[in-house]
Amino acid sequence: MLIIMPILAFLRNNHYICSQEPMNNDMRKLFYCIISAAMIMTGCKNTKTQPTVQEPVETPPDYAGWVIGSFVDQFGEKTDKHFLRNTYQGKISTSTLGDIDMVVKCNIDSSAFQMEFYEYGKYFVKNFGYSWLNIKDVDGKVHEFRQYSNDGMRFVKKDRDSILTMISQEGTIKLSARIEENGTGRLAKFSIKGTPRLRELMNEAKVK
Repeated sequence: MLIIMPILAFLRNNHYICSQEPMNNDMRKLFYCIISAAMIMTGCKNTKTQPTVQEPVETPPDYAGWVIGSFVDQFGEKTDKHFLRNTYQGKISTSTLGDIDMVVKCNIDSSAFQMEFYEYGKYFVKNFGYSWLNIKDVDGKVHEFRQYSNDGMRFVKKDRDSILTMISQEGTIKLSARIEENGTGRLAKFSIKGTPRLRELMNEAKVK
């Protein structure tokens, strides 16, 4: 409008608007051209530039299912201490039931690598006494670990570090665990997909 007003004033002063004498065709064309140009310029001036939305360039890293969890305090509130968790499917066998479906929850914290076994994904299998874990690495070499526990399987220190080294390799490792519960031996079998970026996720979670 600031551009149009001076043009209208000029035309009025020269009797092209509100004059009793009609404008000739040339002046009428000129008048409409000036008005149209002024309106276009005004419209362009008031046009707002819309922000450009860019899609992410990098694909989120693949941690093969490992996620970061937080420990809680006695009040059930999250602390600044974290762990990594992953869940796997497998089979667990007994002399009476044979092979049945199983879910294994693997946890990594700053002190241990722990596995929890659940029959049918629901019923926790407690471990009383000694248990054995055999791992076949990506090169086909079998590593044996032994531990004593009454709550799942928990490996610390050098055993923990050795297991994490195998999990961090590219490829698939196979695990076979013998669990003792109430005098009954059970054999659990499952596989873990190697995660070369596992250490990177551990650093992010401040799990050393």
